[in-house]
Amino acid sequence: QGQWNRRFVLEVERGQRVEAVLYRGDSLCISSQVGCAVGCPFCASGAEGLSRPLALHEMQGQVSLVQSLGHRVKRVTLSGIGEPLHNHEPCKALLGWCREQGIAPSLTTSGGPLTKLQEWLPLAHNGITISVHAGTEVTRRRLVPKGPKLDPLFCMLRDTLPELSRRRRKKIALAYLMMRGENDSPQELLAFAERALPLGLNIHLFAYNEVSGN
Repeated sequence: QGQWNRRFVLEVERGQRVEAVLYRGDSLCISSQVGCAVGCPFCASGAEGLSRPLALHEMQGQVSLVQSLGHRVKRVTLSGIGEPLHNHEPCKALLGWCREQGIAPSLTTSGGPLTKLQEWLPLAHNGITISVHAGTEVTRRRLVPKGPKLDPLFCMLRDTLPELSRRRRKKIALAYLMMRGENDSPQELLAFAERALPLGLNIHLFAYNEVSGN
């Protein structure tokens, strides 16, 4: 896991378990749900579907527990198990709580519901990473089956980004997880580039780490 990475398995209410990962020594990735409904076939987090969303205090508890173990948490990202926008109100409340604690909050999302993503874009977050992973609708539907389609997602971004300050736009990024034989063809990457480059956002390319069962 690396010298500065630590993985925590935490028991929440009903005896269920979620994960939090401390990386770079002070940045904590936490879960927003037990399971996930997006259904990405490459992701172990949603392998058994969605059980339930986490309450605000259960998300706060992940932060507080890691702090109680002597770790300083300077940043929190809703990038663990679950789709944060499917748990919109508690996650939005967590954003405010993090700000009160002097912690910089961010999230990773598959993008939907689009109305919720649009609401998040101008908020006082430290970053939003939108997981795209495809350039064509066929590949997007296969890899992110319960996420919004690419056409409406990029249409919303084209319409909304000009309304944001330059500082806000710099906090938004697109993510592309490279998977051999799935979305790494020149045609797929070119299709993604044609959609993404006009937006002027940062693009994060990730290598795929296989997990058992995927």
